[in-house]
Amino acid sequence: MTVLVDTSVWVDHFRRPNPLLARLMELDEVLSHPMVVGELACGTPPEPRLRTLSGMGLLLMSNVATPGEVRAFIEREACLVWDAVGSTDVLGQRSGSGLDSGHRRWVNMA
Repeated sequence: MTVLVDTSVWVDHFRRPNPLLARLMELDEVLSHPMVVGELACGTPPEPRLRTLSGMGLLLMSNVATPGEVRAFIEREACLVWDAVGSTDVLGQRSGSGLDSGHRRWVNMA
């Protein structure tokens, strides 16, 4: 089963390599998402920067939810109104491409 990896996991992996994430990548089990790659691009991915970001593009890509799917998901999952979720969570990972698609989602909870 594929795993959609959150930005927080990548940031930690870049700081201290995670053997489980590395193994999942070897098995081609890791999904990326354009919003996650965008968040990483806004930060400081490991050097060489362009190679790191290009490598993210080689991973399997998850589906991207449309704005209508996002709104429907928020309404269906009323708990999101009170949950501390960010736009990346709602715009892509939790709707259409994350929780509803049968993929597992890996997030670091601070």
